[in-house]
Amino acid sequence: KHNTNCTQKKFIREETVEAEVLNTLESFKIVNTRLLEWVRKALKEIHKDESQYHEDIVKELDDKYLKIKKRLDVIYDDKVDGLISKEQYELKRDQYEEELNSILDAKEKHAGANISYHRLAINIFELAQKGKEIYQEMKLQQDRRELLNFVFSNLKIKDGKVAPTLQNGFGLVAARAQGGDWLRS
Repeated sequence: KHNTNCTQKKFIREETVEAEVLNTLESFKIVNTRLLEWVRKALKEIHKDESQYHEDIVKELDDKYLKIKKRLDVIYDDKVDGLISKEQYELKRDQYEEELNSILDAKEKHAGANISYHRLAINIFELAQKGKEIYQEMKLQQDRRELLNFVFSNLKIKDGKVAPTLQNGFGLVAARAQGGDWLRS
């Protein structure tokens, strides 16, 4: 007999947890081929919009960069022509160089964000369609753990069953895949 204050947790076999996780991964799959094509088309449209957005931002940053670079050239000429003092030149030069570096940093961050966005969208789509198979093909526990960490923010055991908390859009994917309603916003 257990003490009434006992907080002993119930044991659940790893195979049971894994089977439930695999069922959850399988539940994301879109089985309706028309719907699957619609999702693919939507992803391509979103990609096109996202790409255009990033192109516009990068062009704007490039324009700013050229404008500041020209200013840097002008103050150099002004210094050589004796129109501004050495102190004025150095002050402006430092300011412009800082702005140029800031623009380069912003471009780099934007490029990274664009790549991350594409990877995330592809990973979510790929995992929604083949998550169970991908998990089963992984031999290393570390790889499996990374996949689970990408899909689930938390895996709890509640009443002897796995109660997952989904992340990275998988909650929405699961709800839409189970209900078949992908057109809702």
